[in-house]
Amino acid sequence: MKRSVIVLFAVSAMAGAQSFQPPSWGQGQGQGHGSIQDQINQLQAQIQKLREQKYEMSNPPIEAQTGPASAHPISGKETRRTTQTLADGTELTRADSSYFYRDSSGRVRAESPDRVEIFDNVGRAEYDMSPAKKTYSRSQLSGRENYIAVAVFGGTSYTSTSSEPDYAARHQPAGVTEDLGSQMLNGVYAKHSRVTIAIPAGAIGNNREIKVVNERWYSDELKVLIKSVNTDPRFGVNTYELTDIKQTEPDPALFRPPADYTQVTREHR
Repeated sequence: MKRSVIVLFAVSAMAGAQSFQPPSWGQGQGQGHGSIQDQINQLQAQIQKLREQKYEMSNPPIEAQTGPASAHPISGKETRRTTQTLADGTELTRADSSYFYRDSSGRVRAESPDRVEIFDNVGRAEYDMSPAKKTYSRSQLSGRENYIAVAVFGGTSYTSTSSEPDYAARHQPAGVTEDLGSQMLNGVYAKHSRVTIAIPAGAIGNNREIKVVNERWYSDELKVLIKSVNTDPRFGVNTYELTDIKQTEPDPALFRPPADYTQVTREHR
């Protein structure tokens, strides 16, 4: 199954998708040997951003737990549900369950019966595991990650890392944010907010404005997402919820491959 970069809000780029602006080749001559390479890097970054925008426009949002966050061990059951109503009134519902674990050192594990992802910030390694095959691949982490995101459902995993300072704050969707207060949800005190994003007419071939609404319940104390409801006319209603929450230290064995698993070379995806 293809493994891609996580999209926390699939609507962020649509509201104001940026046009491609190639770098000014030849400018900056005499400014040092690295000027041409800097322009190449700029071009590659813009191409990657366009690819991400295209992906976001054609796929529903996928919620993920993010970090790193230490000193707050937690575990719980993740449920993702999508409900779509077709033009003829037919309703399609899909649901998937997985489990999330985080220890007091900030190590995280997301698992489904078919896929497991581990971020071990202590050992500086990411593990991608197949329970059916009893195999795993290992990727080295730099130790400078300021941001990680992980989601696993079915046989698919989505992960993202960045060493960019304030990455999460810089990549919030542009829209109108409402503070709806705080409440107890699933045994955790969480802040409730709503973000409304308007996709202007013509942005993606739409003949009138599309409004996308994302409601979130997030615990600032535990640094964990408790629930989100994303309502998008193109993709239906996507709900994420963390239940059966336990604030105890998970078993350390959960954050390393089992002894009977075989290491394999990671596929290029």
